[in-house]
Amino acid sequence: MNAGRSRSIGRIAIGIGVICAINALTIILMYTVAPIFGPLNDVGVGMEGIAIALLAWMLHPFFGEQARRQRQLASIAATVGAGLVVVGSILVISGVTGWFLASLYTLFGYAVIGCWIVAANRFVQRSATWPPRLTRSGIATGVIMMFGLFVGPASGARVDNEAAAPWYANVGYAKGA
Repeated sequence: MNAGRSRSIGRIAIGIGVICAINALTIILMYTVAPIFGPLNDVGVGMEGIAIALLAWMLHPFFGEQARRQRQLASIAATVGAGLVVVGSILVISGVTGWFLASLYTLFGYAVIGCWIVAANRFVQRSATWPPRLTRSGIATGVIMMFGLFVGPASGARVDNEAAAPWYANVGYAKGA
């Protein structure tokens, strides 16, 4: 991988970190200062989803030639997950659904991104490209994110009431807290 590509990947990763920090701040401000910060958080979450998809495709060639089809599937999964994150943000911002159903779409999207994180770290773990502790941490993070897969049936059933959510949706939702 050339130095220019590596710097671009680094910038995207730092950008995602900055967006996450701003999102954390806006959600805190929404609960402590004013509800106006909620839509700002939703916009940030959508931007984060787009940036994650971009990062996945930028990292795609970095995973080696030995698993070309698996790399493509993993990158497609990241893109689908990121798309669901964006859809969740759009649904709540537009008022098409309430916050609960929109958050289920978002959590499911992050769970699919978690699948990509596990796969990506397994690819680089085999090639010893990244430090072993970093790949183990990435795999653990991805597995935790994958608990969000539990919200899939509830989002498919369009459950938009926290009280009406089935137990398995709450398992997936607890991961996002």
